[in-house]
Amino acid sequence: MMKALGLTISGTALILLLQIVPVQSKISGAPAGHTGSPGDGQSCNVSGCHTGSQTSAWVFDLSNSIPASGYVPGQTYTFTVFMTRNSTTRFGFQCSPQDISGNLIGTLIVTNTVQTQLNGNGKYVTHTQIGTTGPNVKTWSFDWQAPAAGSGPVVFYSGFNYANNNFSPSGDFTGSVADTVVENTSVGLLDMVSDVKPLLVYPNPVRDELQIVLNSGLKGKLNFTLFQLNGEQMLQWSNEADAVFDPFVRVTLPENIRSGVYLLKTDDSNHSFIERILVMR
Repeated sequence: MMKALGLTISGTALILLLQIVPVQSKISGAPAGHTGSPGDGQSCNVSGCHTGSQTSAWVFDLSNSIPASGYVPGQTYTFTVFMTRNSTTRFGFQCSPQDISGNLIGTLIVTNTVQTQLNGNGKYVTHTQIGTTGPNVKTWSFDWQAPAAGSGPVVFYSGFNYANNNFSPSGDFTGSVADTVVENTSVGLLDMVSDVKPLLVYPNPVRDELQIVLNSGLKGKLNFTLFQLNGEQMLQWSNEADAVFDPFVRVTLPENIRSGVYLLKTDDSNHSFIERILVMR
């Protein structure tokens, strides 16, 4: 996955095309059809939309739980939007999985009705008014049910906005990305049922010790980072691991990790995975 100025958080083999083009976003939710996709045919290059110069101090990333082999038809996967920019307290996004003609592919599912919502008859997922604020960092999550077999690659078109919080179109920073996820055409019935992930994290919920089981042949140096949902880094460590001879990685959570939901990011030299972790203390 190509990265937006320095950060990659990817859970699958995908192709990222980065465009710095304006994309309309509003505090109560981005209007339907403004991802900058070929099918939508519009962004904020119209009167009254966001304006502002480009900046090098931002990062946008769309990660997902789809394995490197591709999505399994009919299975449900979690997508996470991550945005950060210094001295920014209001953010916005819109995402839509489409084909080249702009048709919705698969099904978008809202998992947090406080932070996200659907519009355009379920074709787009975007922020809510409550879900726009964050000190320098903002994350959202939603689910996507993969389409029927034979649908092929699906492009997730995402528009994003770093607002200056002046409640007007002026001075904001906008852009769009296009993430392509591929279909796994080699799976059999058992694969479709089990939907094996490249790693397993347990217990989840966890209290003190977190165990990570590697089941995809991962080996070598693995880097782990635990984030709060607001993007604050809480813990980071590395392990030399081999999924064949020693598939277990263990870590004791320090006392400053309080009860709550966290994102665990795992990286090797070629892949990156994200799991949601519930800590209960």
